[in-house]
Amino acid sequence: MSPWKNSRVKVIGLGSGVRSPSVTIRRCVLGLLAFVMIDDLPPEWVVPMRLQHVLQRIPEPYIIQRTGEVIEAMVEDVTREASGEILDNPGVRKAIGSKTVKLYKAYLESLIHDRS
Repeated sequence: MSPWKNSRVKVIGLGSGVRSPSVTIRRCVLGLLAFVMIDDLPPEWVVPMRLQHVLQRIPEPYIIQRTGEVIEAMVEDVTREASGEILDNPGVRKAIGSKTVKLYKAYLESLIHDRS
């Protein structure tokens, strides 16, 4: 039996007290624990092009203080588009949010460099 379920969830038969710094989600699957690593979020879902589409729905100005709005819009967009392909739970939403923050900060930095 392969330890991977649905190609994105690694099923590990360990006790609930197991801790690992790379583990972000614990979910019970058939009496086992399913671990999803933050890096296992499919990379095609949180990309600069999707950020551009999300930013089109948010009025300017694009400033660092509006990061929360951008994260919320990105999470909503990704979970809607990827329904059935990724798990929709707090851990996955957190992974989407953290990747969104990196993309948004890079975008804001590029705006600053373009204006200079």
